[in-house]
Amino acid sequence: MSITRINKFQAKPGRGDSLREFLSSIMPLIESLEGCQSCQLLQSLDDPNRMVIIEVWDSVEARKDSIKNVPLGNFEKMMKILAGPPKREYYST
Repeated sequence: MSITRINKFQAKPGRGDSLREFLSSIMPLIESLEGCQSCQLLQSLDDPNRMVIIEVWDSVEARKDSIKNVPLGNFEKMMKILAGPPKREYYST
């Protein structure tokens, strides 16, 4: 059974384009991680500073194990664009 992880992001006012550019740049990395079945970035039509990434993984453990290989410098750059910390939650079908 696969799991879905939904990641919610809120950019600082006027920084939506920067956040979308950054998140788009890391999508290929996420998709290449072992256990990742798919990854999709969505931007709100109502608030262009709000985005979600929907990830589908083999398991929660696969996601946690794979993400250990991602350099933390990427996330430090993103945190400067965000209005607050991302919100993340796992879902099952």
